[in-house]
Amino acid sequence: CYESTNRLRLYWKPVFTGRTLNSITRADLKAFSLSLSDKNLAAASINKILVVGTTALSWAYREELIPANPTDGLVRFAGETGKRDIFTPKEAAAIFSAQWKEKRAYVGNLLSATTGLRAGEVLAVRRSDIGEAVLEVRHSWSDYDGLKSPKNGKTRRVPLLPEVRRELLALLAENPHDCIDQFVFYSYLPDRPMDQK
Repeated sequence: CYESTNRLRLYWKPVFTGRTLNSITRADLKAFSLSLSDKNLAAASINKILVVGTTALSWAYREELIPANPTDGLVRFAGETGKRDIFTPKEAAAIFSAQWKEKRAYVGNLLSATTGLRAGEVLAVRRSDIGEAVLEVRHSWSDYDGLKSPKNGKTRRVPLLPEVRRELLALLAENPHDCIDQFVFYSYLPDRPMDQK
């Protein structure tokens, strides 16, 4: 998955590149996990990062590619998950009345705020999804998988406010690509939407 690949690239590779599986010890893994803790990452994030490499090391041990399992006895991090909340109406109004540098980001966030679409679902919106009063949520976009079904695997219809519809169509009119079913949140490539970051 995309997140696991990023965790491997950002955290494991800088520390363990050039090392053989057999040379990695429990002490190395403990030191690595403590270095992650020093980065002020949440406990859940550290555990997700650790799973990327410890899964591979445990597999290598089970397949008898290494003589010992360096992950034995490695303790998971514990801690409270940061509380997530939704914006108050006043906060949301302040966000959308601010000056946005990127119109696509503004419209994408407006769409998400008024429909509940996830980021990947917003990116996947194409011309054929925009109805008069509803938006067809048929796809999601992932840089790793490309166009795929929504997270729950089911398509759905969501109410589309007239002002949000106008913004989507205006953005679509700015799309520089001449495609049959263009992405509303276009990028410099015709076959993929903009980066969600």
